[in-house]
Amino acid sequence: MLYKESDIDRSNKNFAVTIKEYIDENYSDRRISMNVLIGLVGYSDVRINSVFKKNYGMTPIEYLHQVRLQKAKELMEKGVPIGMAAYRAGYGSQRTFYRVFAKHTGMSPGEYKQSIVIDYDSVKDMVKRHECTPIEYAHRMCETIMFECAPTKLPPMFSDMPQSQYTYVNGMFLLGMYRIYQWCGDERYLNYICEWIETVTEENGLTKETYEHPRSECGIGMDVYQPLRLFMEIYDETGLERCSKTIEHFFGMLKDAEKTKSGIYVHHPLRVRNSVFLNSVYMLCPTMCMYAQSKGKSGMFRIAADQAIAMYMNMCNEHTGLLCHAWDETMKEEWADPETGLSNVVWGRGLAYYCMGILDMLDYIPAEHRCRKKLISIVKDVLIAVSQYQDKSGRWYQLIEKNNLEDNWLENSCTCMFAYSFAKAINTGILGKEYAKIAISAYCGIIDDIEYNENGDVIYVKNICNGMNVGGQEMYIEATKSTNDLHGMGAFIQMCCEIERLLNSL
Repeated sequence: MLYKESDIDRSNKNFAVTIKEYIDENYSDRRISMNVLIGLVGYSDVRINSVFKKNYGMTPIEYLHQVRLQKAKELMEKGVPIGMAAYRAGYGSQRTFYRVFAKHTGMSPGEYKQSIVIDYDSVKDMVKRHECTPIEYAHRMCETIMFECAPTKLPPMFSDMPQSQYTYVNGMFLLGMYRIYQWCGDERYLNYICEWIETVTEENGLTKETYEHPRSECGIGMDVYQPLRLFMEIYDETGLERCSKTIEHFFGMLKDAEKTKSGIYVHHPLRVRNSVFLNSVYMLCPTMCMYAQSKGKSGMFRIAADQAIAMYMNMCNEHTGLLCHAWDETMKEEWADPETGLSNVVWGRGLAYYCMGILDMLDYIPAEHRCRKKLISIVKDVLIAVSQYQDKSGRWYQLIEKNNLEDNWLENSCTCMFAYSFAKAINTGILGKEYAKIAISAYCGIIDDIEYNENGDVIYVKNICNGMNVGGQEMYIEATKSTNDLHGMGAFIQMCCEIERLLNSL
């Protein structure tokens, strides 16, 4: 932020401290100059330079370069491209950045990047200090949920979600359980999943909640498409006919689902008209791509890709590289900016849904498809931006770019999802292995936060945000924190699977 006249303490004789603190907080502001510092403390440039140098051994501008170069180095060590690292550190000109970097380090930024060596053994050691491997933790989470409740009662009793319903939270967890079944072949997991499917659907393929709507006023939201990924996999595995009928039922409704004028599906048409949520990319788009691959409907690939691309084009902040949670193109919602229609919140899980969604879409989109390169470029850029906001604990905040905001809190479901996303992006070659430490740190941050029952056989993951709508910052900050909420447990299991694959490749 820029200084305000009201912030200036002209009576402060130790103004060098004021200048240092201002630079530490605002180093990325490319408008910082000696004139700004003169305005901040009210002294001449000669006095400012003299006093600051006496205190810190350099002029304020030299100190500014020192701070910026350190931040740029940290970003490059995380794999951020040189140009983006320079921009994020506060340099408006790459020529200036290259000149200053070489002057202070004796090498070019490119030479510095080449000198960075990742100690993969130390990265692996971060995981080895825990009592279980990632796959073993995934097994323990499945066993925990199965111990807590039968599939006919999912989600567990300690959740405030309705039980025995066709919902995306159940679908997310059971998709994670199916990944473990694929890993180990334990039939108990497959039977648990099938029993849940038979509990929430009729033989004709309709869910017990019977998601139907009049064609003149489409009431279907995007969340209902997430479980269909599981249904498609179970149908291929078992031939359970009600899975196929449920899939066709919902895809028959999709053609009537409400869209914005820009062609993006409305997330909750009966709750928030005309509004787009990042969540939709995870809930709908991988399901569409999976369906398109299995049915030979190639046009669906483009429709799904267009959703993610349009959101990026309209919802991404060019300065941070992060996407806001929601967008109302009519600008009528209370939370919508009157000029852009965007919400003012970057919600951790919403952005994590977006990253997971694109990465999962890429499992099905053909290599030669014209949208594939664009999606890869988008998810790579977003993950690089996200990496800059990782907390020292390895986790991310509920509002990920507001880490200094009072009452903001480290949220575990988004951390699981980002860990999964970084690991999968590395495993599929989208990101280089220099990002492994980010993925592993996130995983370890989650494991370090786990609690156990008295016998040590049941594990609990805390600080999971309940389901959210969209609103102002206070709503997200004050959101209920749950333990083993299924919003996070499916992501926890899938994270463990991807981290295991990543460790095997290092």
